[in-house]
Amino acid sequence: MKIFGIACRVDVHDPAIWGALHAAKQRWGLPDGLAYPFFRRDHETLQTVLRQTGLPVFEIDALKLASVQHLCLSHSQLARDKVGFSAVAEGCALAALGEGAVLAGPRLIAFSVTCACASSVEEPT
Repeated sequence: MKIFGIACRVDVHDPAIWGALHAAKQRWGLPDGLAYPFFRRDHETLQTVLRQTGLPVFEIDALKLASVQHLCLSHSQLARDKVGFSAVAEGCALAALGEGAVLAGPRLIAFSVTCACASSVEEPT
């Protein structure tokens, strides 16, 4: 099972999200699902793109996101200052898969959107 975690700024537009997902797919292959942070639940553009992919989508709550921060490879002080977490995309990918998930590598930043890939032999939790 392979999940892409996705993080974006509030002002991002759908071409940027599609571009980042395409770049992530080029690097890691096709995902089995996508995960986003709870604080982007009402982000209309992100939610529209996530629905349009046709992939399973997982919302990651604060507790799960916090519980995997120590496993993440990339950290951003800017993200920590703005949303309270320093590794959002990587954290979402790991948290969606649960225990035993591993990152495919550091996050990918493209078009002001961050994507990360995690994999596991287990189904998402």
